[in-house]
Amino acid sequence: MFLKTYKAMWRVSNKFYKNERQHLIVLIGLVIATSFITAILPYFIKLIIDSTHQNESINYIYVLVISYCLAWFLSQIIEWIKNALGGLISAKQETSVLIASLENYLRIEKSQQDKVDIGIFNAEAVRASNAFSMITFAFLLAFFPVILQLIFITYILSVNISVFFALGFLGTAFGLFLISVFINRKSKKYYEPLYSIKNILNSKFLEKINNAYEIKVNNAVDFEVDYFKKNVKKFINQSFSSHLKIACLMIFQIAFIFLFLLGFLLLSTKLFSIGKITTGDMVMISSYIMMLTMPSLMISQQINLLAGNAVAVENFYSYFEFEKDELNNKMYQNDHLLFSFKNALLEVGGKLSAEVNLDLYKNKMYVIIGKTGTGKSTLINYMLGAYKLKRGQLFYKGLDITKQYSTKIFDEVAFVGQNYSIFTGSLRENLIYNAKYSYADDEISQLLIIFDLQHLLFDKNLSLDDDINEYLKSFSGGEKQRLNILRAVLKKPKVLILDEPTSALDSHTSIRILNFLNEHIETLIVITHAQECKDLADEIIDVEQLFRVITPLT
Repeated sequence: MFLKTYKAMWRVSNKFYKNERQHLIVLIGLVIATSFITAILPYFIKLIIDSTHQNESINYIYVLVISYCLAWFLSQIIEWIKNALGGLISAKQETSVLIASLENYLRIEKSQQDKVDIGIFNAEAVRASNAFSMITFAFLLAFFPVILQLIFITYILSVNISVFFALGFLGTAFGLFLISVFINRKSKKYYEPLYSIKNILNSKFLEKINNAYEIKVNNAVDFEVDYFKKNVKKFINQSFSSHLKIACLMIFQIAFIFLFLLGFLLLSTKLFSIGKITTGDMVMISSYIMMLTMPSLMISQQINLLAGNAVAVENFYSYFEFEKDELNNKMYQNDHLLFSFKNALLEVGGKLSAEVNLDLYKNKMYVIIGKTGTGKSTLINYMLGAYKLKRGQLFYKGLDITKQYSTKIFDEVAFVGQNYSIFTGSLRENLIYNAKYSYADDEISQLLIIFDLQHLLFDKNLSLDDDINEYLKSFSGGEKQRLNILRAVLKKPKVLILDEPTSALDSHTSIRILNFLNEHIETLIVITHAQECKDLADEIIDVEQLFRVITPLT
């Protein structure tokens, strides 16, 4: 299961990190080089010690010493090159997973998005991007080098000591690895409840931050802090319980490493005392044992972390299995009839509507009315392809969009929702957002005057390209609403759909902007309760009458 998920995440990462495979191949080459050099350094020490005891030529000893120093120097250079490349790979892997996560979430069907807790999703995305990189480097920089070193060390020991001693060394090391795998399986179950409660804590924290105004004006600060403390206490208790159990498993592993260290040092001492190995051999064996002791501890820690990282990746990958919006590039006809519902069944508030037959034509202003929760926004979401019909058909200018929406429709249909979106960056970037047209400064300035937004620049002595980040919080609801409408206008749509476009505007401003839209946009479809909007409408659609009989979904 884990390998399957890791491979899937690898494909996700590779989508935005095009040179990932090549970079990893270079990194593997560097790991092989450092592992080989690290393995032969104790052998050089053995040769130097044995040569001095055997009264070898001083020049030969000099050559050995210089060779040892050069090998050490080369290993350090390669190590730091490896670290630099590893840092690049880690950063690219983490960010590529984040990019893929963002793209995936934005393409998930709206019905699935509605079920996602944003606080939990954010925490899991950040954790999973980091976990994926850490898993990759656990294998490449922890497990793989130790395996290579064991191969090199086994060969050197078999040649210089004996094959049985070398195989015993290798077998014991393999036993430690099996113990580590056992610990990984055991510790994995302790991470799942820990991550789950941490996600809940993050979600609760973001919930309080996002509702800070309501909490403050209702004098509920102490109440909310006390409530949050209860969630924190649950997290602390779970965290301590999980980490205590994991620590016990780690102590169990350290005990086996201790026995490995003690056993082979005692055996080497015995062999030295009876003259079976030289002083150089003793030093070499001791160096190899010490060399593997630290990596064994590191592997224990990595396997411990691997369990948690595996849980993080597996949990997060479930988001990639959600249903995605299916779009095509089919072209519609130049038809007077815009949206057309034919015997359509819509899901409204968890219930199923009666058959809907509705035609909307161009060169009109439609106003959609109805009580809260009766399906006004739902009707719009079907028109925009966010929801799919349960039965029947939906057309746009003769193109059947029942099953698949066409990206071509977005070329002439724009939407302004109830939630005002102002992004970080400049005012120009906010206005010319995803638009296919370019505008001169004078054109934008004139439109800002029409929408009564010129003061956003004048009052703060800003240009269209200056950063507005520090001023975003001071924008009023009406200013944000007008900015969103102007952004849609700059896309030059033929059809503009608006959800409560004048809710934050006074009557005079509402009428002025609606008149402007009527003059410059071919067709308007407006959800509203405002009387001034209804007065301008060519046709009013009452969703309560449109949907009529509502039956529970089966």
